[in-house]
Amino acid sequence: MVATKKKTEKSRLLPWWQPESTIAAPPSITTYGGYLVNVVQFVTLFGVSTVTILLSAELVASVLEPLVPTLTVCSWVIACGCVFVPLSWLGSPREFWHVSVLALVATLAAVVVVVVKVLVEPTTIQPEYPPPTFSSFFLGFGTIMFSYGGAVTFPTIQNDMSDRSKFPLAVVIAFATLLVLYVPVATLGYLEFGEAVNVNILLSVHGPAVTVVRVLMLINNVFTYTIVVNPLSQNMEEALALPHEFGWKRCIIRTTIVMCGVLVSLAVRNFGRVLNLIGSVTVPILTFVLPPIFYMRLCDSQENPRWRIRRVGILQRLLLWLVVVVGALSGLAATYSALQAILAPGELTDSCFTLF
Repeated sequence: MVATKKKTEKSRLLPWWQPESTIAAPPSITTYGGYLVNVVQFVTLFGVSTVTILLSAELVASVLEPLVPTLTVCSWVIACGCVFVPLSWLGSPREFWHVSVLALVATLAAVVVVVVKVLVEPTTIQPEYPPPTFSSFFLGFGTIMFSYGGAVTFPTIQNDMSDRSKFPLAVVIAFATLLVLYVPVATLGYLEFGEAVNVNILLSVHGPAVTVVRVLMLINNVFTYTIVVNPLSQNMEEALALPHEFGWKRCIIRTTIVMCGVLVSLAVRNFGRVLNLIGSVTVPILTFVLPPIFYMRLCDSQENPRWRIRRVGILQRLLLWLVVVVGALSGLAATYSALQAILAPGELTDSCFTLF
């Protein structure tokens, strides 16, 4: 990518947790462009960490319900927050490469178990398939964007690869793997349960194997939260000019971030709503809007005379602007649908604050 090739020298001087889009922003737009990307990425990471808290609480509640039936998801949100606080104090997660292997194993196990359960054990529920509406379509758009919206990290991944020429192959394999994992579960789940399918598909199927998978996914969430909250915390520490070594200031900042996530989780305890909102607001900006703009501005940039001149043709430029416009309009429509779902009267009364 142009950003990776042009910013290699600068990227070595910047903290590892700053994504390549942040590195590309100042010469691509203005200094404020870099601030914009940082803010959007901060909101995205905070949203992902909140989704992880809610999902973990639901998994714990489903696994331990036979033992402690009196504890609700709201109680487990607080418990998960207490567990995540000391984990957020850890340093760089770059050494946790094995976490990705665990995540893949847990996800693969979940897919296999769900598919087998759906095929072998037919449900007693008569599925209903209502026609899609404007709201349901764009809520689905937000979910899809959240699931496949990791393109903003591609420049960082390419920059860290030992052989960058294999990056296109890595992207194809990654998205092909996601499609193989996601499409069968989503298709079979909807065909079997219809609109009654739980936003967390693991709560729609039951059995000992499902319980084991829930535990695996819970362990995966613990590591996922540690990795997600780390760059979020370090960006905050960088903004406040705090030292990067372990100390009481780090503990206070990171504990505050976790507690804010817990409060949001208690306010909107349906993790699907938070997921839809993040997938509708920030992910389209980072995936559709900013990358094409950065690409065009970097190609037009003459900041360094040693850079090879790159020309963006009229047709290519029109296509890039089409992506920006369509992404922005789709994001706005999806944001409206997500906010409408969150602010619905039934959702507001379902908050944990009204149940305590």
